Amino acid sequence: MGWVLMSERELRRIEVLQMERFNARLARVAVRVDDRHRPLGLSQEHLGDVLAWREQRHVGRDLALSYERQRAILEDSDLTRGVAGRYGDTYQFADGRLEVRWQGVALPYRMFDKDQRVTQAAIVENKRLSEVLAYVKERQDELRPPWVKTNSEKAGYVKRGRAAVARPARGGAASAQASPAAG
Repeated sequence: MGWVLMSERELRRIEVLQMERFNARLARVAVRVDDRHRPLGLSQEHLGDVLAWREQRHVGRDLALSYERQRAILEDSDLTRGVAGRYGDTYQFADGRLEVRWQGVALPYRMFDKDQRVTQAAIVENKRLSEVLAYVKERQDELRPPWVKTNSEKAGYVKRGRAAVARPARGGAASAQASPAAG
């Protein structure tokens, strides 16, 4: 069975049809038609604080705290020096922002990623890569391959010639007597 290619328009049409079927089957009419929700008496800023994920983190003497495998390093000031050795609050908002606070005051900080890695491509630009590889090849061709000694050679073993030893024929002396040539 081959692959069937569908346009985005067709996929969207199928999705709309499925939603219409779902709504026709499961939708319910409201008991009261008027809007009975009470207005929320909070400002947008305070609502953001309420809905933020809040955790307490220990601030070390070096004015740094760990958060999700990263280090938040607080800017050095009179206020942040008072936080050293205590617990500060971290607020992670729904939009992804992070805020470090102490006694309700936001503290300036910078993030340091502990997991950052330097790739080989960042060290040597692609334009120069062929030049670097050619240079490495030349250097490898100039050098002789190293002689690796075996364990026997390391221990001082010296190979000597093998002495020629006459061996009896297969079957030994008994088979030689039974042959007709021996008789």
